[in-house]
Order: sequence, then C-alpha cells, then structure tokens
Amino acid sequence: ADFVAMDLKGPLDRYREIAGVAVDPAEIRASLRLLASRPAGSYEVRTTVIEGVHMAEDMRAAARELSGIARFVLQPFVPQESLLDPACTGRERTTDAYLREMLAVVQPIVPGAVIRGINV
Repeated sequence: ADFVAMDLKGPLDRYREIAGVAVDPAEIRASLRLLASRPAGSYEVRTTVIEGVHMAEDMRAAARELSGIARFVLQPFVPQESLLDPACTGRERTTDAYLREMLAVVQPIVPGAVIRGINV
C-alpha cells in the first residue's frame, strides 16, 4: 500500500465506550507500531473529535499512545443523516475553536499533529 490511514476513536481506556465495540488495546498498539515503522508521509492516524465526548485529557491520553507516529490528524465530527451510530444523532458539528483547543493539547506530544476540515 502506498498510504495507510488508521482511525483512532479515542484513548484506549475509553475505546469501547467511544467506539461502541470491544477491542483489544494490544492489537491497536501493534497496528500503531507497524505504522510508526513506515516512512513519514506514507500513513496517518486520525481522530474525529466530538465535543462532549473527547475531552482534553482524552486527547492527551490518545496522543500518548502515538509514540513514534509522525502524523496525527484531528478532524471535525460532521452530522449526516446516514450515521450508523444513533448516539451521534442530533450532535452538532465540532467547532473550529474546539478543534484548535484539542490541537494545542496534542501537538506537544505529537508535533506532527494537524487539523483537517476547517479553515485554519
């Protein structure tokens, strides 16, 4: 593969709550190690940030799991009619200001962190 994108739903200790499915944190860590072994620019790890779900400490904890990861992308939650998770129905789009706040939280840990999906 020329490029790999991996979603990280949140910190591993809240993963089941946020993602709504049981996962083995060891498998996620193994996937992250594989990505970190690839050349920078050939992968990204991304989180869709949802206000009221992803708090600063959650984002800090998620960033700590990304040791060796060159690119961490924060993107806004954008409501759509066809969402699979009914818990997200009625949620508002993540504000640009909140994404910037979360970027300020994770960038000291993952310097390659960026925001996608807003006018920066």
